[in-house]
Amino acid sequence: MPSLSYGVSLGSIAAAVTRTGDQLVDLEITLDAGKAGTLTTRTDNDTGVVTVSSGHGITDSDTVDLYWSGGERYGVDVTATTSTTISIDAGAGDNLPSSSTAVVICKRTTINLAVDGDNLAIIGFAVDVAASTGYGTQLRFFDATSCGGSAVGSVMLLLPNQPQIYDITGGASNPLTGNPVLSLGASNGDSTYSAVLKIKGIQDVTP
Repeated sequence: MPSLSYGVSLGSIAAAVTRTGDQLVDLEITLDAGKAGTLTTRTDNDTGVVTVSSGHGITDSDTVDLYWSGGERYGVDVTATTSTTISIDAGAGDNLPSSSTAVVICKRTTINLAVDGDNLAIIGFAVDVAASTGYGTQLRFFDATSCGGSAVGSVMLLLPNQPQIYDITGGASNPLTGNPVLSLGASNGDSTYSAVLKIKGIQDVTP
């Protein structure tokens, strides 16, 4: 039976905790660095144009996430591109900032992952970045493959090199209750360094 252990400490209090179950959740994915740019046109709260350096690699109909100081917007549609501009629309999250604001725009990576949150004993998330000056990593979970269907839980923002562990058996709030997760979308808010997304957990498939 697979198991995972983690340590907790606070001053003189220290302990090792182990959780066991039927199935191990073990994911490690590299996320490319985002693209630094500027919101050069702001049409409304969710529509605008981001100007970046040439060779950005983002194409029409891609889905992107945006990061800026004090805000994030996720699941944004790319409606048109040139070698140095990316037109965006829709999405959710914070309203777009004022024009001329520096932003990081990143194409969302789609990851197929089967997790039934209602059966989790423990799950942890981390994003490892070499020397981050970025805005973290957004995760959005869905109940169908390829980021389709309905969203499960809330958008999760992982700060660089700061793991988040949910010991559900130990009483922690479960971030993934509801429909089983079949995919997630992730993006990297660092425009200099790639990031390694790690997700590890234990779930009971015969609860």
